[in-house]
Amino acid sequence: MSKLDPIQLEQLKEIGVHLHQTREQQSKSLEEVAAKTFIPLRLLQAIEVGQATVLPEPIFIQGFIRRYGDVVGLDGIALSKQFSLDTTAVPAKSEQPKALPPQFTEHRRSPLPLTPVQNLSTHKRLAQPPLTSRSTVRIQSTLNRDKNQLTQNPPAQPV
Repeated sequence: MSKLDPIQLEQLKEIGVHLHQTREQQSKSLEEVAAKTFIPLRLLQAIEVGQATVLPEPIFIQGFIRRYGDVVGLDGIALSKQFSLDTTAVPAKSEQPKALPPQFTEHRRSPLPLTPVQNLSTHKRLAQPPLTSRSTVRIQSTLNRDKNQLTQNPPAQPV
């Protein structure tokens, strides 16, 4: 349930009348539009009559206008841009940025003591080469076994 300012309310009423007239000219029912846009029927009715109390926030209203416009053959994007999201003036920015509080700018030491990291190269597990997979080990042992068998029992030579 949004509260629209007077400018937005006037824009909504004008757009709603335009959408209603276009839909009527095409002999489309509001139910057809609701089915194609996936917008609830009560919200489409509220857009057509400019009833802002039923509608959600302006950003959603703008999206509904775009989809409704597309379904009735209008340029939905251009139509939705006619509905202003924010009609209030943007406050001027201050020239000087605000200073950060001291807790964000002070450099403090940690109360925890510094401890040296152990020499990683002396650690046995990290100094070893990576392990090979089991399948590689099996293949190597099978090849070595076959090689040993061949040297002990050479194949018979054809006569």
